[in-house]
Amino acid sequence: MALCGIEGSRLGTTGRHDLFLDGRKITGSAMRVTGSIAFHHCTLLVSSDLPHLGRYLKPEGDFTHFETTSVDSVRSPVTTLQSTGVWPPPPTAPGEAAGDLEHAMTRFFHHCAPLILSHDAPQALPVDALRDVWRDGGERAGVALDVAGASDSRVNMPFLYGEGRRHQRGDALTVAEDIARMQSRSWLFNMPVFTATVRVSAGEWLSRIRLLTEADAAAYEEVLSSLLGGAAEVELTTRVTRRKVDRVSASLPWLENLFTAFVTGGPCDAVVPGLVASESATDGILDGLRMECRPLLDLGAAPGADDACDQILCTVWRAVVELWRAKNVFDI
Repeated sequence: MALCGIEGSRLGTTGRHDLFLDGRKITGSAMRVTGSIAFHHCTLLVSSDLPHLGRYLKPEGDFTHFETTSVDSVRSPVTTLQSTGVWPPPPTAPGEAAGDLEHAMTRFFHHCAPLILSHDAPQALPVDALRDVWRDGGERAGVALDVAGASDSRVNMPFLYGEGRRHQRGDALTVAEDIARMQSRSWLFNMPVFTATVRVSAGEWLSRIRLLTEADAAAYEEVLSSLLGGAAEVELTTRVTRRKVDRVSASLPWLENLFTAFVTGGPCDAVVPGLVASESATDGILDGLRMECRPLLDLGAAPGADDACDQILCTVWRAVVELWRAKNVFDI
């Protein structure tokens, strides 16, 4: 970093090998070893949108509680190279600033990597020694991986293996293939196990019902009120393991039974059968709704009451499933 003109006194580090500039974090790193592969990545804040950075560290859903076995982020105050004046400040475009820095880091690697990698204690290398190599090295021949270009499916960049490692069954053949895999729903929801709790208020539920039907809302409101039994909201806790819904517990027994029957065991991001707008509820769903919900209602003996009730119950069920999916961000 001193090659960028930063005074050494402005820089600090931690046991996690993070770098701090003026007391604020500018880098972070992570490592993982699995099988015969060691993964490592490092981030560097060049021109990031700081006002919005915090939201990327929080779960996206409308959760009241979220629990997982993944490693929590270590929160720190942050800054960027551009905002501190270390790297060209605006009007340099953010993309240009990052691109220029990538080019400079590539040149640094070509010039200084041999000295660093051959040194017994590279962290103790004096900055002047690196500056001398940088100044006197001239142009060096080298190869730098263009990550952006390699990710282009049209380039079809293959993985190159070294140190005796060979392609293993299940490994991606190209960089683009691995990127596509990590953007798939199967990968996004596969691991780790997580448990999420959301709340659906009576008002939210009724508002979603009104979006689903043009019928008079009074009948739906009456049925929903009876099903809620005076509760102002319902709480739903969902556990997902390897993309599948293990369990959904609800503060209302009839609702928990319905989720157990029609949602548990399926992929968390899959559409629940019979609840798509263009589909009719299946006989199984109708039977479940009648069994769980009708004992809670006063239907009366009006002609057609049963059919009307079935329609209302299907809409009530569809509304709460849609809210459950939206609040858990299962629709991405």
